[in-house]
Amino acid sequence: HSGRVYALALTADGSGLVSGAADGSVRLWALPQAAAGQDAATAAPWRHDGWTWAVALDETGARLASAGADGRLVIDRPQGHGEPLRLTGHQGVVPGLVMNRAGTLLASAGTDGSVRLWDPADGGALARLGDTGLPLGAPGGGGLAARIAGGARAERTSPLAAPPVAERWSLALSPDETLLAAGGEDGG
Repeated sequence: HSGRVYALALTADGSGLVSGAADGSVRLWALPQAAAGQDAATAAPWRHDGWTWAVALDETGARLASAGADGRLVIDRPQGHGEPLRLTGHQGVVPGLVMNRAGTLLASAGTDGSVRLWDPADGGALARLGDTGLPLGAPGGGGLAARIAGGARAERTSPLAAPPVAERWSLALSPDETLLAAGGEDGG
């Protein structure tokens, strides 16, 4: 990288790392080789226009996704089968990204206030959360939380009205992969 590193993700077994930087680049690292002092970085075959804000991996590291200041998500095809998928939908920076262990669900958070669910296999949009009443705000704050059922469907989590649009900057997926939470500028 020729700039600050803003995003990191490790494989479940700790053998690999992916990094994203201010220069828009994404790199894959083989940690055993890096520890031995060998050249261990491989550049991904894409760059973001502007900073790479977020990266995500499945459990094995076979599926990689990145998101950037250009509002795009890029999903690498496992074992180099075809061109990477380039997804659009957010209006602005995409600083939050998380993938489930199996690599069958990708969630992204944007400064446009939306959280989106994607199918990493084909890049299909599964849901846009935040402007349709899904999910609903939590009591006492504008936080976002969605119950994930069947890996691709969001359910309501509260009977409250949806909060006003606020920039979303971070995402977390529960270990059992049933709860997706997003944080943002509204303190929630």
